[in-house]
Amino acid sequence: MSRVRPVGWPAGSVRADALGEATAHDGCATAGLRQLPHLRGRIVAAACALAVLALAAITGAPAGAVPTAAGPPAGGSAGSVFDHTMAHAGWPADESLPEAARTVWSWPGGDGGRPLAVTVIAEELPMTAGDGIDATMFSTSYLVVPDVANADGARDIGPSATRPSDINAPAIGAAMHLRDAAAAGVHADAGAGTAAGATAPRATPAGRPVVFFWNGGPGSAAVGLHATFAPRTPGAAPDRADARGSTDNPDSPIDIADLVFVDPVGTGHSRVLRDGAGAGYWGVTQDAEAAARFVSAWLRRHGREGDPVVLVGQSYAGIRVPLAAHRLVETMPGLDLRGLLLVAPSTGGVRANAADAGAGDATRADAAGQADRARVRCHGQLAVYAQTAAHHGVGAQAGRPPADIAADIEAFLAGRERFDADDHARIAADIGLPVALVAAADGCVAPLAFQTGLLAARGDRVGTADTRLHAPLALTRTRQPPYDDPSTSPYTLDYDLDAAWRHHLRHEIGYRPAGAGDDARQDPYLRLSLAAHGAWDWTWPDWAGASTAPVLAGLLDRVHGLQVLVAVGYYDLSVVYLEPVRVFEAAGLPGPRFVVARYPAGHAVHSDRPARERSFADLRALIGGAR
Repeated sequence: MSRVRPVGWPAGSVRADALGEATAHDGCATAGLRQLPHLRGRIVAAACALAVLALAAITGAPAGAVPTAAGPPAGGSAGSVFDHTMAHAGWPADESLPEAARTVWSWPGGDGGRPLAVTVIAEELPMTAGDGIDATMFSTSYLVVPDVANADGARDIGPSATRPSDINAPAIGAAMHLRDAAAAGVHADAGAGTAAGATAPRATPAGRPVVFFWNGGPGSAAVGLHATFAPRTPGAAPDRADARGSTDNPDSPIDIADLVFVDPVGTGHSRVLRDGAGAGYWGVTQDAEAAARFVSAWLRRHGREGDPVVLVGQSYAGIRVPLAAHRLVETMPGLDLRGLLLVAPSTGGVRANAADAGAGDATRADAAGQADRARVRCHGQLAVYAQTAAHHGVGAQAGRPPADIAADIEAFLAGRERFDADDHARIAADIGLPVALVAAADGCVAPLAFQTGLLAARGDRVGTADTRLHAPLALTRTRQPPYDDPSTSPYTLDYDLDAAWRHHLRHEIGYRPAGAGDDARQDPYLRLSLAAHGAWDWTWPDWAGASTAPVLAGLLDRVHGLQVLVAVGYYDLSVVYLEPVRVFEAAGLPGPRFVVARYPAGHAVHSDRPARERSFADLRALIGGAR
């Protein structure tokens, strides 16, 4: 296995790791760090990362890890992205909307398929509160146009811009069919210049599925998912505005479904327009409600209410998607909810077990819940450690297939609440660390101790989002967290993803955001909102029990055609794969309509080359089509 070669860091950029997880995972807010909004710049990144590492083992924090795009390495520049993250610099404080962009691309197809003409729409739509518009939500949609969809020789057409009213964009909230509008916080009047009851003419064939994508965080924009699922993958920004930097993505499911990538409020080009309005969107319940409102409005304005819908959520969005799906089923009785794809999903909060207990002494229930979650986390980490050691040719499991390793280690861990001396010896052999170190930790070796110890003889540290990646330990110690992680962008990318995405939006799609000048390099796109991430409200709906398991069970009972696919990776220490597996198994969910699929992958399963063919085939089956 060759060592990861570090690459340079452009001043003033915040970049994604090569796995497609564009921003933070869920660790900071769930560890209870509500004070983070009062910090600034790189102090936030370091405090967040270090605190999560310290607190995860002792608080039973929910699935998550150190944020992976919170700041440049030591010696780098904080740059304009941090200013925008904390203060929303460059975002207009009024309710004006930029023009929506519309263009047509030629997608050559995959596996020798015929070219398709893909219409791309980038737009920012208003979110309504009780007294008007207080935020916006940005999305990029890829739609196949019927009259040229199968035309040979389809070619690109230059970008064009239209006012939102030209494409019948109602304010989100006025467009939603709600049985209880007051409870949902929906304003009855869409406002001047909108058409609450109007829908755009159908632009795609009836019955073509629509797939909505969200990234995690919380506080992450969707840019990392574009590189994996969209028909074109943004690449290094060219020197010329008229040059194309993207490449065609032959694996995109655009041939069988239309794709919509959503930036939650306060991320990407989705804006908070009023002081204090973020609180209405930055929380478990608020965020899910906003996601449901967006989906309903998008379907209505595009005339797609009767078409099949699939919702995809990665990392923290493993919480957002089930809750939003529940809300959609409540408010859109005719919705054809075809499927949910949850990628390396977070499943709940620190109160999950106490909330599910339902009776008895609350203190004892909470303590038992914390202990149970700590044990599940320990077991999950050990399972990843064993896979990682074997991958690097270390330990007793080396040379065995990942599925066999998983079956062996999980059988060993099953039913064990504590480890004895014999167990310590077995664990040490499997994960490739000294018995004394394992015994001192009573079997539950901390992630950082494993990451720095496994390849210590080579002088390397292994990654977090992908434990197969590694870099010199001495180099990682020169970088501030989270960029001491070898699976983050300073080690995995040789270009600036921020610059690539800004060029892609401005010059290849034609979108000019609010407050933008002539230079696309200054466009205020926020891949990570530390303001949203640090201020997150972890209060769950009372009926949900602070866990997605009962939410998903209720959806399966209520929506008879619904299929759920959970995709997890063996080499992920951000959300260790056994955590969602154990949570869902304990709830009795796996079955013909609820499948947990394990892949030889890191955190962002579908962007992982070894897992890509099978993971995309499984996604296609979920959508309901295959090449």
